[in-house]
Amino acid sequence: MNEKAEKKWREEHPPKENCLPSSRSTVNSTVSLSVERINELMAKYDASETVDIRQEELISLLWEVLYHRKINPIF
Repeated sequence: MNEKAEKKWREEHPPKENCLPSSRSTVNSTVSLSVERINELMAKYDASETVDIRQEELISLLWEVLYHRKINPIF
């Protein structure tokens, strides 16, 4: 039964095209993650507090990690 419901939902809600950014510049043009914001997130994490981060900030942060570690993402 779950498979039928899942299939029906997928048919009614097709995936959006290009829902993920394909380049670092696309992300950075919309969200600029400051050093202060990164320090705030890390301090909360280190203090075992809840870290509230928007999806755009998280994606931007991940792109920065990929860039600085010279990792070529394959999408």
